[in-house]
Amino acid sequence: MNWDDVLSLLPWILPPVIGAAIGFITNDIAIRMLFRPLKEKRIFGIKIPFTPGIIPKQRYNLADSIGNMVANQLLTEDAVRSQLASPAVSESIEQQVYEFSQDLLSFPLAKAAKDKLPLIQTTISELLQGLLDSLFTSPAFTDGAAAVLNHFLSSIADKPLSEILASIDIEAGLKNKLENLIMNPEFHEKLISILQKWAHRHVDQNSTISAFVSDDMAVMAADLFRSILPFLRDAIIAWLKVPVVRQTIEVRGKLLLDEVMAKLNLIQRIFVSVGQYDKTISENMPEIIDNLVTHLEHIFDEEENKEQIVKAFSKAVSNIRKKGIKGILKSQKIDPDEKIQQFVAGLFKFLQTQDIGGKIAKGITSFLASHESETLGTLAHDIFGITPQGVSDTIMTSVFTDSFKKNASAAITGYIVAYCEQQGDRSIKDFFGVSDTMQREFAMRTAFTLKEVLADKIPHAMQSLNIKELVVNKINGLDVIAVENLLMMVIAKHLKWINVFGAILGALIGFIQIIVRLLQP
Repeated sequence: MNWDDVLSLLPWILPPVIGAAIGFITNDIAIRMLFRPLKEKRIFGIKIPFTPGIIPKQRYNLADSIGNMVANQLLTEDAVRSQLASPAVSESIEQQVYEFSQDLLSFPLAKAAKDKLPLIQTTISELLQGLLDSLFTSPAFTDGAAAVLNHFLSSIADKPLSEILASIDIEAGLKNKLENLIMNPEFHEKLISILQKWAHRHVDQNSTISAFVSDDMAVMAADLFRSILPFLRDAIIAWLKVPVVRQTIEVRGKLLLDEVMAKLNLIQRIFVSVGQYDKTISENMPEIIDNLVTHLEHIFDEEENKEQIVKAFSKAVSNIRKKGIKGILKSQKIDPDEKIQQFVAGLFKFLQTQDIGGKIAKGITSFLASHESETLGTLAHDIFGITPQGVSDTIMTSVFTDSFKKNASAAITGYIVAYCEQQGDRSIKDFFGVSDTMQREFAMRTAFTLKEVLADKIPHAMQSLNIKELVVNKINGLDVIAVENLLMMVIAKHLKWINVFGAILGALIGFIQIIVRLLQP
C-alpha cells in the first residue's frame, strides 16, 4: 500500500478516530472540572468561568446532601434494628458474653484478691469497695435499711415483757455487763482520753464558763441556792456552835484584838489600857461570839437579807460565766488532765465499793417485773415517750452516717478479700459451682436482654448521635483533596467508563458522518 492509498482511506478513518478522541477528552475534562481547580482563578481581575470546580465550590452542600442521605436512607432506625435482630449479631453478643464470663469465673480467688481481674481491669477489693460504697450511699439502701429496722423494732415492741423476762436472766446478765464495764481498765482509759480531749479543746479555745452553764442553768442554780439557803443557815450556825470552832473563833478574836491594839498610837493605847477595855473585851470574848452567832441567825432569818444573799450568789455566777476556762485553770493552778484522772478514778472506785452495777441491775429488773403485763413498746412510750419509728429514725440519722457507711464497706471488703486470699487456686467458678451449661444459659439470656435494651434505646441513641450532623462535620473537616479521594474511591471506576462511553459516542458520530456522506448522491 502506497501513500496515496493511505490518504484515500483517511476520509473514512479520521471521523470515527477524531470523534472518539474528542468524546474521551471532553468527558475527561468535564470529570476533572468536577474537582479542579481547587480555588477560584482570575485573569486581569476577571474571574475565569467554572472556577473553582463544582465539588470545591459546592462541598458544603455536598456534605449536607450526603449527611441527609446517610441519616434518612442508609443508617436509619429500621436498618440498625434489623441488623441488631440478625442471628449473626445475636451469636456474636452471646459469644462475647460467654468469653467474658469464662475469663472472669476461671480466675483464681487468691490471685483475684491481689491482681486485676480480666477484662474489667480491677481487683476484687476495688470492685467490692466500689459496689458497697454505691450500695450504702444509694437512697434504695437507706430506705430498705430503715424499713427493715423499723419492722424489727416494731416486732420487739409488740412483745410482752413477761415473754422477754422469761427467756433471759436480765438481772444477772445486766449486772455482769455493768461490773465488767466498771472493772475494765481499758474503758477507764478510754473515758479519760475522751474527757481529756474534750477539756483540751475547750482550753485551747478558751471557752467561757457560759459554754457549760447556760442562762437557764444559772437561773436554776439561783433557785436551787435559794431553796437550800435555810439548810445552809442551819449548817453554818450549827458549825459555829461547835465547841472546837467556838474556841478557834475566840482565839482568832483575841488575835484580832491584839492586832487592833498594835495599830493604835501611844495615847490611844494608854487610854484603852487605863480603861481596861482590851481586858474587858478579851474576857467577854465568849459572850461576844454568842451575840455574833445570834445576830447571824437573825440576819439569815430576814427575807430581805436572804434575797440579797441570793442576788450576790447570782452575780457571782454571772461573773464566773463570763470568764474563760483557761484563765480560771491558770489562776487556780489546776491541771485538767490530773483532775480528770482523779475524778474518773474516784468515780469508778465509788461504783465498785457501792456495788452500783448490782443495784442498777436489781432496780431495773424489779421495775420490769412490776410491768410484765405491758409490752416493751408501751413501756418505752410511757416512760421515755419514744416509739419504734422514732428509734428507727434516730438510728438512721445518727448511726447510718457517711463515715459509718464507708467504714462498713471497708470492713466487709477486708473480710471478703482475706477469705479469698485463703482459697489458693480455687476459681470463682469452683467456689459458686457454676457449670458450662449455666454459663451458656447466662450468656444467652444476657445477650437477649442486651438486645432488648439496645432495641429500646435505638431511637434515643440515634437522636443523641445525630447521624447527619456527624457525617456533615466529618466531611467538612476534610480538605478538598481528601473529599476528592473519598468520592473517587466510590466512583473512579464508573468515571473511567464515562470516558470510554464518550469515546464510543464520538466514534459513532464519526461513522454516522461517513454513512451520511455515502448516502449523498
